[in-house]
Amino acid sequence: MLRSILANFSARFAVALINFMVLLLTARMLGSDVRGEISVIALGMNIIHLISDIAGGPSLVYLVPRASNYTLLIIGYAWSFVSAIIIGIPLAYFELIPPAFATHILILSLLVSLHSVHLNMLLGRERNREYNMLLVTQAIVLILVMGIVIFAFGGKTTGVFIIGAYVAYGTVLLISTVMVWRVFKVRKIEQVAQALTGLFRNGFFTQVASLTHQLSVRISFYILAAIGTINFAGQMELNGDQAVGIYSIAISLAEAILLFSQSVATIVLSRTANANDQQYKRRLAVQCSKLSLVVTIPGIALFMLLPESFYVNLLGPDFLPVKQVFTFLTPGIALVSFGTVYSHYFSGTGKHFMNAISGTVALTITLLTAYVLIPGYGLVGASLAASLAYAGMVLTIFVLFLFERGFSPAETIRGFFSVADFALLKKQFDKLLGKNTTKE
Repeated sequence: MLRSILANFSARFAVALINFMVLLLTARMLGSDVRGEISVIALGMNIIHLISDIAGGPSLVYLVPRASNYTLLIIGYAWSFVSAIIIGIPLAYFELIPPAFATHILILSLLVSLHSVHLNMLLGRERNREYNMLLVTQAIVLILVMGIVIFAFGGKTTGVFIIGAYVAYGTVLLISTVMVWRVFKVRKIEQVAQALTGLFRNGFFTQVASLTHQLSVRISFYILAAIGTINFAGQMELNGDQAVGIYSIAISLAEAILLFSQSVATIVLSRTANANDQQYKRRLAVQCSKLSLVVTIPGIALFMLLPESFYVNLLGPDFLPVKQVFTFLTPGIALVSFGTVYSHYFSGTGKHFMNAISGTVALTITLLTAYVLIPGYGLVGASLAASLAYAGMVLTIFVLFLFERGFSPAETIRGFFSVADFALLKKQFDKLLGKNTTKE
């Protein structure tokens, strides 16, 4: 399993490195205003994508080993188109997404949604190599096209990102279409009622969890943009777009640190969805949550040790507040690295409503704190609200795991403090290094 985790981590690390280069490209060449516009566009795409993932997201991973794959694929396609229409058009009409970019957001969201169907179908089949390759390809194409538009054609506007996104998402959609249709050779629609029921029941709770989790952090974008002028430590005045751009950079740094935990959680999801032994699933979740936390903490420490001048020299003088904003996110980052494994455990066992509960707790905390902390403390207040939301979400999901029906909380806690897991981890490393040739 460690081999699969490291392969996924390598792919995610490559993607994060490229995305960081994109971040630098947009921050230094386009400025904080354009960076803020790109963040708002990405948020609009994410909202549409979250709804489309009801039938094309993680709920597919659980159902792929259990239902007609061809039927799942067709339903996923259909729902992607429906979502772009029923969600995208109202967002544009009520100007919840920038009117100037509304058409682009709708089309790009559709491309992302269709590609997501393919990714989750592959993950449900444990086709991790193809899954990883698609992640990396999308990032490479995006930065190459954006670089060409900026340096060869002198692009200086948000259009740089839009053009790059069209080419990147279109490319991976084409490749993933070929991959999926080669794997799923059956061309017969069957078990439609069963597939629909499973997808929309599980998908509804999955996307409630995803939407509440996203909003619990990114609703601060809207609050920051609405405030107008924000004073940072008496050193600089920031308008709404600038504040959103800086906060989005801090969130991006946090997400970069969580790469390993995301890789661990992805493999846990895939393994759990395909396993039958419930005790094995819980043991795997406990072991992987500890591994995720232990690896993430040094990453947080490294980012904290870097001086403020490093971020300024790297990103430009407009991004002076990034280090301080990021600092107040770190407690939440550490907690998420631990809790995300349990969220994926529940997804892999088909108990998606557990994640909906924890996500709702996180959003409630954000709504109770962000509207007080952000006006009072600006960007730091946004980070504090996010960390509090993360803490509530992780505490909730871990308690739900401890008290899952049919299992003893005391036994789970004893297993959590077991030192035997370190021996198991060493065995996995030995296998990876070739000291044990037994096939995983």
